Amino acid sequence: MTDRPRIQPHEPHDAATESWTHVELLYLEHSQLRTFSSALMQLPVLSELSLIDNHIVALPGELLTTTASIEYYDLAFSRSPWMRLPDEADEDANINFLALEGTQLVALPVWIATNVEGAVSLGDPPICDDGRPSAA
Repeated sequence: MTDRPRIQPHEPHDAATESWTHVELLYLEHSQLRTFSSALMQLPVLSELSLIDNHIVALPGELLTTTASIEYYDLAFSRSPWMRLPDEADEDANINFLALEGTQLVALPVWIATNVEGAVSLGDPPICDDGRPSAA
């Protein structure tokens, strides 16, 4: 074992999360995003997050397990090429509405049944495909 000091990684999100402590609604729609930092989930009063129409394929696995807020009125991930959602969510997290229309999801994690208290909107992802050809 070496005696070198441990180097702490610089986390650029610190300034944003400290400056945005009163942000309740965060809409990053139609923004060409390819990734989303789970650091933004540390905003203490965040209640709505919309990432509609971006290029994100997967959310960070810890996205819903390391959140500062546990009450979400609306999480909107529609019209993006999502292929999977995080496998886990904090057992105390409550989501009122989860929008997943036009994604590429083929399966839903178990937490959808326990953490979404309102509705899940799934229009048109492969998970909704019943195997029949679509009408032209």
